[in-house]
Amino acid sequence: MINYSVKPIATTFNGVRYRSRLEARWGAFFELCGWSATYEPFDLGEWTPDFILHGNTRVLVEVKPILEVDKDTCFKMERSALKADFHGDLLLVGIVPFVKTSDGLALGWLGERYTGEEEPCDWGTAVYLGYGLIDFCHGHANFHGRMTGYYDGSYEGGDKRFRPLWNEAINATQWQFNGR
Repeated sequence: MINYSVKPIATTFNGVRYRSRLEARWGAFFELCGWSATYEPFDLGEWTPDFILHGNTRVLVEVKPILEVDKDTCFKMERSALKADFHGDLLLVGIVPFVKTSDGLALGWLGERYTGEEEPCDWGTAVYLGYGLIDFCHGHANFHGRMTGYYDGSYEGGDKRFRPLWNEAINATQWQFNGR
């Protein structure tokens, strides 16, 4: 388990009070991508997902201040989703949506759940789908876009459309002097 030494700073964005600036930044990023997201949608006992993305596939999202996969967090997410009989995927994201992996740059780490099975998730990178879409897919399993459902048997990759959106999310959630 990773110990976090930086204390989170509660941040409000678009009327929603997030527990941390990093969560607010991801909320802004999801909005700028045009993805429907709900903050802290429900409690699953030992885990409250930071977001649920409402796309072609429902995706529970956990935000952590990390640069590499945290297997303990993945296990907790997976165990909680299985106990709650959640049918969808799991996404672990970190400090930035540009994680360097063997699959290229990735949004984070995606746990693919197979509907109706009690098998562990197939964890892999959440790679940018490409094809001019603002979407992501599993880096080595199911290449369907999680938000759009687009499928072409693989993924093109590339993050050119995402970088300006992330920069805009940073600007929208940065600390602002209020003049007091």
